[in-house]
Amino acid sequence: MEILIRPENRKLKIEGITNIKDLLKKLNLREEEVLIIDLEGDRLLTIDDKLKLDQKIEVRKVISGG
Repeated sequence: MEILIRPENRKLKIEGITNIKDLLKKLNLREEEVLIIDLEGDRLLTIDDKLKLDQKIEVRKVISGG
C-alpha cells in the first residue's frame, strides 16, 4: 500500500495493514487529527473502512486554528 502524508509530502510503502485504525496506530496519529483519502476512488475513508494491499492512500493532517 502506498501512503502519501501531507503537508510533508512524505511517501511510504506499508504492508500488512488491513484497516484504518491499524494504519493510524502504525503512523502514530489520532483519528481526530487527519483525513484519510482513497486516491483512486477519490473519497474519504472512515475508521471502519478496510484497506486493500494495492491501495493508494493520502493521509492529510488537519490543522485547526482558534
